Order: sequence, then structure tokens, then C-alpha cells
Amino acid sequence: MNIDPDTLKAMGDFVPTSTKEALFNPAANAIGRGLGGIFTWLFQEPIKFGIIKEQEFSDLANKTSIKLDKVPVENRVDSKWGLAIKTLESSRYSLDSEELRNWFSTLLTNTIDNRVNAEVSPVFPLVLSALSPSDAQFLTLFRMVGAIPILTLNLVDSNNSNELTPLTSSITDQAYPSKEHSYFEAESSLNLLSSFGIIESTISLDGAELAVDEARSVYSDITQANLYTKLLKDNNISPHQVKELKGYARLTGLGQSFVNVAMPK
Repeated sequence: MNIDPDTLKAMGDFVPTSTKEALFNPAANAIGRGLGGIFTWLFQEPIKFGIIKEQEFSDLANKTSIKLDKVPVENRVDSKWGLAIKTLESSRYSLDSEELRNWFSTLLTNTIDNRVNAEVSPVFPLVLSALSPSDAQFLTLFRMVGAIPILTLNLVDSNNSNELTPLTSSITDQAYPSKEHSYFEAESSLNLLSSFGIIESTISLDGAELAVDEARSVYSDITQANLYTKLLKDNNISPHQVKELKGYARLTGLGQSFVNVAMPK
């Protein structure tokens, strides 16, 4: 695809001056110029036809420029240009989310930073493009802890106490390990991230639980939470008909690398 000079000028005109100088001016360093060329090549047509908003493009370019400026020039490399292109290409489907623009700019910058880009996997742009803002927010739970508690509610068969029917998907605490609990159902995020090998979860009859005080508090307090009461009411059942199964979710090795290079600091 040829880069239209008029489009290039127009794209440079609606980003901040500092971003324009870092990415879109001929005087920019080689890495900055190359990155600006990729931005222009991938976004000129979507912007021209109004598919992508100028403001969203400008924000992504500006976030990238600010983060790139923090990488020493000697550590900026083009050894993974292919992944940089893939990352920007994937970002086009998530530009309507400010949070995901932040994630993409982080992954893009780390892809050309030779201090960390050994951890960047070719699958990461695809993973990030599949995330919703709530999925990304769920992942931030793992920033400070190695694992988070998960609990499921199951209906006990009246004729066979060993027969359990799940009433809920996985419940966890989005404020963990804080004592200010905020419970929500996380099954969708768990399934998506598990399918990419980013996290793994364990829930079993054998009591696969986290043996720390904060997790024990989550496991016990869920039964007093509004979410618990609502689920029982919606299903027209009483507490004695329910069995709670404890478990946890944690990052895999791949997931830890993803968090290291894609999650904004």
C-alpha cells in the first residue's frame, strides 16, 4: 500500500506536536520513523473513510510516543517489526476502548524494547484483540497476587448428594486481596483467558482452595453477599440446597509474560 503524502500530513496534524515529532517527522530517529510509517500505512484508509475516529488514533499514537520516549534510544530495536505491525493491526478492532488503547500502546512499545521483548509472544496481539475492557480489568487482579480465589455454587440433587448441578459460573472478588469485597461472576473472562493459555483455574470437590486468610475471607463472605442471595432467589432455592466448591485461578508462565509486556504499569 502506498502512503498518500496528503494523508500522512493530515495524520500528523491531528496528533500532539511531541507525537508528530517522534513518529511522523522526517527528522525522527529511525525507530520512530519506522513506527510512524507503520501507523500511517495501517490507519490511513480506515481514517480516510471514517471507520476509525481521528481522536482514537491520535490517543493511541500519543500513548505510544510517550512510552517510547521512556525507552533509551540504544534499546530500541526493529528485530520484531513483524510483531509490531501485527500489534498495531490488531489494535484497530479495539480503538473504541481507552483502556485497551493503553494496553496496545504498552505491548507495542515493549515489542521494540530489547530489554523486555524476549517475552513478547506472536500470540499476544491476538490475545489482546480478543479482550474486552472487563477482561483486561479482570487480569489486573493478578498484578499483585499469584492467584485469586474462585467459588462456584452448585445445586445438590435431593436424591443423590454427590450429584451437583452448577448454579453459577465462577465468582471471585475484584477487590482481592483488599478487605473491601466486590464480588462478580468471572466465568466469561476465565474461559477466554484459559482458552489462550493465559490463566489456569482449579475447582474441585477435594478442596482446591487458597490457604491464606484473605482467600478464606472471600470464600466465607460470598455466602453473605447480595450476589449470593440474588442467585438463590432467582433460582427459587434455599441455602441448604447449595454446595459451594472452592478453587482458584492463577497465571500460567505464558500469562505472566503477557502481563509483563502488555499490562500498563
